Amino acid sequence: MKLSLKASKRLQIIFQNKDDYNTLIRANIITDKNIAHVVNGSGVDLSHYEYSPPDLDNISFLMISRLINAKGIKEYYYAAKQIKQKFPEVVFKLIGPYEDNIDAISSDLYSKIKTDGTIQYFGLVDDVRPYINQSSVIVLPSYYGEGVPRCLLEGMAMGRAVITCNSVGCRETINPLLRKANGFLVPIKDIKQLAAKMEYYIRHTDDIARFGLNGRKYASEKFDVNKVNQTMVNILEGA
Repeated sequence: MKLSLKASKRLQIIFQNKDDYNTLIRANIITDKNIAHVVNGSGVDLSHYEYSPPDLDNISFLMISRLINAKGIKEYYYAAKQIKQKFPEVVFKLIGPYEDNIDAISSDLYSKIKTDGTIQYFGLVDDVRPYINQSSVIVLPSYYGEGVPRCLLEGMAMGRAVITCNSVGCRETINPLLRKANGFLVPIKDIKQLAAKMEYYIRHTDDIARFGLNGRKYASEKFDVNKVNQTMVNILEGA
C-alpha cells in the first residue's frame, strides 16, 4: 500500500471515514503530502428509503448483516436473550445470509438463532425496506472495519433510531450533538451495554420516534447520496 499510495499530484485518495485516513497516517503509509479526501460513506437514496413512523406499540429491533462474528451477531443474540427475559413481548429480527466465511458465526450459534425463538431470522432478502418499515429500532453492534454501514444509513433514512458500536465507520452515523441525537454508541463486544440501550428504548418510546426523526434529518444533511456523489464528482473533476 505504501508503494502504491506514494504521494503524487496525479493521485487522489478518497476515504469514507476519518478513522481509516488517520490509521494510514499513523502507519506512515501515507503522509500529509498525499492528496486525500474524506467523504460521507457511499450515501443513501432518500427517495428510495422514504420516512415512515416507527411502531411504538409493538417494539421490535432489527439487525441487517451477514452472519459473521465481526458484525456483532453473537452480541445481538445474547443481548436479545437478556431483554426477552424481562420483556418477552419485544421482538428481535435478523436479516442476512449465513455464508462459508472464515469469520462466520459458529454452527451452534446459527442453530440457536434459527430454532430457539430468541430472534426471528429471515435469511437473505431482496428488499430490506418492508422489514425496516415494520421495525422500531435498527441495531448494528459491529466491530468490523466499516466504511459507513449502509444498513444504518437506510434505517436512518426511513426514520429509525439506531444502536451501534463506537467503532470505525459506525460512529460516523451518530450525530454528536446531544439535542439532535439519533441513537446510541456502545463499546464493542459489550453485551451488557447493548442490552441496556435496548431497554432504554423500550422504556422511552418517545425517544424512538424523536431519534428517528433526527436520524432522517441527519441522513439528509450528511449522507444524501446526491450530495455524496457531487462531492465525488468534484474530486474527480479536480484530479
